[in-house]
Amino acid sequence: EIAWYDFGLTLLHLAQLVHESARPEQSQYYYQRAENKFLHAIGLGCLPAYYNLACLSALVENYPLALQYLERAENAGALPSLEDIMHDEWLEGIRQTNLFRSFISQLASKQERK
Repeated sequence: EIAWYDFGLTLLHLAQLVHESARPEQSQYYYQRAENKFLHAIGLGCLPAYYNLACLSALVENYPLALQYLERAENAGALPSLEDIMHDEWLEGIRQTNLFRSFISQLASKQERK
């Protein structure tokens, strides 16, 4: 599971490195492969891959799917700290959405109650 997870992270970083707005198909290929590796990792029990799928979805601007994966990561106890989420550059695009703000508010409330 860790090998699939690490392979997915490598492909996600590679997609970022080769990204060109004039040739999105180049990075899209690596995003799709990374998604596949993360899904394999999850199937084998690597729950932190949910968070990376959320990041990947945010990077390709599929914000509803990104939020679904953030919720799955939360339910699995696999979210990083609230501070890390708020500073993760891969989530930059989704931070401006109302859905994300609502998710963060609910998450902060849950953490305060603990």
